[in-house]
Amino acid sequence: MIQARTQRICADVVESVRAGRSPAGPDERNDHLDRLAQALAPSVRHVVVLRAGMGKQQREATKSQLLSILRDEERVVIATGKHVGEGFDDPRLDTLFLTLPVSWRGTIAQYAGRLHRLMTASRKCKSTTMPP
Repeated sequence: MIQARTQRICADVVESVRAGRSPAGPDERNDHLDRLAQALAPSVRHVVVLRAGMGKQQREATKSQLLSILRDEERVVIATGKHVGEGFDDPRLDTLFLTLPVSWRGTIAQYAGRLHRLMTASRKCKSTTMPP
């Protein structure tokens, strides 16, 4: 069941990337991030992972990696919620895949706020929830 759900999530993320979108997928568990990254890597050129436990140098290196990806190159950001919540700004993000259970409505507002924060008027944001 978990593998089938991961495959369904990855298929939707890849479809989004192929449509020219720049998605983010928050999750709270590093093992889930690892599975998603491994499943997405063959299909998406740049899979950027921000995980719990990263030191300052690792976070800075990942930020540099994000900035170095050309606008026309496909990419996806998967991260623990802490990293795509308050304080994370990436003007390319335009799609959010909510793949984790959320018990507080404010969490969703924080994640969605990352999409709208630096969005230009000519682009539209998209949020997708994935059933358990």
